[in-house]
Amino acid sequence: MVINLTKKDTSVLKGIALLMLLWHHLFFVATDLFDDIHLWGEHYLVNTLGLICKLCVAIFVFLSGYGLTIQANNKNEEINYLSFVSHRVFKLFPTFWLIWLLFVPYGVFVLGRTPDVIYGSYPYLNLFLDITGLLNVFGKIGYNGSWWFMSCILVLYFIFPLLYKFLKSNPLYAISGG
Repeated sequence: MVINLTKKDTSVLKGIALLMLLWHHLFFVATDLFDDIHLWGEHYLVNTLGLICKLCVAIFVFLSGYGLTIQANNKNEEINYLSFVSHRVFKLFPTFWLIWLLFVPYGVFVLGRTPDVIYGSYPYLNLFLDITGLLNVFGKIGYNGSWWFMSCILVLYFIFPLLYKFLKSNPLYAISGG
């Protein structure tokens, strides 16, 4: 049985994921920073729900992959790897760079977070990787730890055309898991 999601379905799921993202960022914190409802042991209701709400990332990744797959299926032609990746990557960067350009100078000039303070060794190489969104691919954190998603989405965009092509020619892998 195949279940197709409508645009309304995906909008509802995005809304749920967005609320989960908000809950996670507001309430998943180190314990003892606020009063919470004690459940058992070291588990507290609000903080535990905040941790569970990290599932929003999986929902967003699933919906992105689902949407890309539907688009690729509707075109009914082979994906041109270079145009697919470049189109999506360059669509991401303007917003990312705008936020980066607002956030980083504040960190440098107001908070004193210079590249050598943030990156340690090879500060300018790491600065370049941070600007390109790839720093977290190498297991490092840059100016903003929340920017890990940029490395994640870039890697997913790079592998999607290859995975799509493989699963199109080997559909049993998609169903059986291998």
